[in-house]
Amino acid sequence: MHVPYKTVGQGVVGLLGNQAQFMFVVSPASVPQIKAGRLRGLAVTTRKRSAAMPELPTMIEAGIADFDAAAWNGLLVPAKTPRNIINKLQAEAAKSLKLPDVQEKITALGFETVASTPQEFAVFLKTELDKWARVAKATSAKTE
Repeated sequence: MHVPYKTVGQGVVGLLGNQAQFMFVVSPASVPQIKAGRLRGLAVTTRKRSAAMPELPTMIEAGIADFDAAAWNGLLVPAKTPRNIINKLQAEAAKSLKLPDVQEKITALGFETVASTPQEFAVFLKTELDKWARVAKATSAKTE
């Protein structure tokens, strides 16, 4: 039975309190709980194993073919933002993501950094939107 929670934190609390038995959860909310032994990780939903939890198999390795559901974050600006501003923001963000302490913290949370160009990110967004539109159509998913 699907049990919707308003926030990831509430979902994790529900899982820890046995109100839920299973959950797909983003790594920053789960890695500390798994490492502390309060939750048991079954698999990661990305195509490759997580540096934060390399002992967990991928869903593909666990037997679910072609499973790829990575959580991601990106920087977005209003559509009419001048190109020079976009380029400056991207360059500074990419520089920040390469700092060793930033890399260490992001990796410890189970994330991987990708400092793509705005054009590469646009392609990625289109690919993600197309993928999830197909999933929604195939499963007749509805918003609640």
